[in-house]
Amino acid sequence: MKKITTGFLLLTLNFIFCQSFEVTPEGLRDKAKIENNYIVIEAEGMDTNALYESSLKYINEVYKNPSEVIKAQEPGEYIRFDTYAGQFTTVKNGGIKLDVSTTYTIELRFKDSKTKFEITDLNITADNGGREVFFQGSKWKGYPIYDQKGELRLPDTKADIEELFNSQVNILKDYLLQLKSEKDDW
Repeated sequence: MKKITTGFLLLTLNFIFCQSFEVTPEGLRDKAKIENNYIVIEAEGMDTNALYESSLKYINEVYKNPSEVIKAQEPGEYIRFDTYAGQFTTVKNGGIKLDVSTTYTIELRFKDSKTKFEITDLNITADNGGREVFFQGSKWKGYPIYDQKGELRLPDTKADIEELFNSQVNILKDYLLQLKSEKDDW
């Protein structure tokens, strides 16, 4: 029973203190440090080159054509790559739900034991008609998540965007930590 309680406590603490993105009127922000538009993935014991190589391996395993999605890279410093997520959410337009897809660029920068995960370019569009979904503004220009006064208009879309990017961060984090433990497990 003591092990179960300890395990649950550790899981809860990990969830509470794990960094995640939040959609704000200003864009994607680190929920814990709202002034940051990036997340830092901690990977204790991995140096800059190991993080770079592991991230490159992740891209090569996950993407169908990795050479086409990688837009820039500097060994040991950063990797910039494009991603597409089709029909990951919907928006309502006059009572009709429209599918929404996105293309975005992820930039990973590396320091010893840390990977900076940043979305450097983000285009979210309704599939039918191509009107843009954006963080704040007038509903006459597209589908703002927040209106001009900063009031939430599209809570489901907000939640879906957060889920999309937070799952990307968690998948990469799990991949990096899994590779680290595999290297240590002889």
